[in-house]
Amino acid sequence: MSLSGGPHSRQLVPGHTIAAVTPSDTVDLPSGVCRALYISTAGNIVVITESGDTVGPIAVFAGTYFLVKCSRVKATSTTATVWAIY
Repeated sequence: MSLSGGPHSRQLVPGHTIAAVTPSDTVDLPSGVCRALYISTAGNIVVITESGDTVGPIAVFAGTYFLVKCSRVKATSTTATVWAIY
């Protein structure tokens, strides 16, 4: 989900598609950087952001969105089930 209309806009733009994520410590998301992640099963996630920062582990709840552009969901310490929104 990206913001439309500039850096301070509050309008969310929906994604084009969604794909199940297979966490990996070495392979980026196959469709590139995602707009956000949807958490379908609670747990922890570790991600690499679009800017290359490794963040986590972060506890996340089922049914929530992680609104950070990510290039990878790492396997080490990720226990949540995650979907990428493009």
